[in-house]
Amino acid sequence: MNKEIVLKNLTTQKGDLLSNIQELISSTDDEKNLSLKLDSTIGTIPEALEVIEKIHTSDVDLYIEASGEISPAGLLIACAGKPKQRKAHFSTIFKLKDNLEEGKKNKIRDPYSSCIIETLVGLGARKSEISEVYGSQYFITSMDAKRMKIIDDAGIVENKYKKVKKNEEASENIVVDEQVAT
Repeated sequence: MNKEIVLKNLTTQKGDLLSNIQELISSTDDEKNLSLKLDSTIGTIPEALEVIEKIHTSDVDLYIEASGEISPAGLLIACAGKPKQRKAHFSTIFKLKDNLEEGKKNKIRDPYSSCIIETLVGLGARKSEISEVYGSQYFITSMDAKRMKIIDDAGIVENKYKKVKKNEEASENIVVDEQVAT
């Protein structure tokens, strides 16, 4: 059984998402796949953790495709996907911080920072890189997320204006000429 859901607002869609996961869990099918399309997804960290727990304590496989600007809750869900099935468009931006508060000495802090970092690490991301980036940035690109092992495919685009080397061009012509000759 396969389910596909476009997730934009985790807060308003959580009930529907959890009932779809439960339907997959209850299914007698051998294949139980949930494809989540994270589309500029927003939500809270506790909601994301609830969804992740439901997925990771079941036999449902989570497939991810992310696009737009993804909140920290969406970032956690993206990382929770099945390895090799976590994709993001090249233009996707992942927010690291959402819940900023003023702390001691007027420093801005995120009360969920350790939870976000530890959850990402628990799901297989690289702790040293996440800790370093988390302290200095608010956003990461899909390429950053791939490097940190949060996602597997960053939708890399080839430069269509890249100059072709003369050797490559010549070998292509030879192949074409050989095909014409036969």
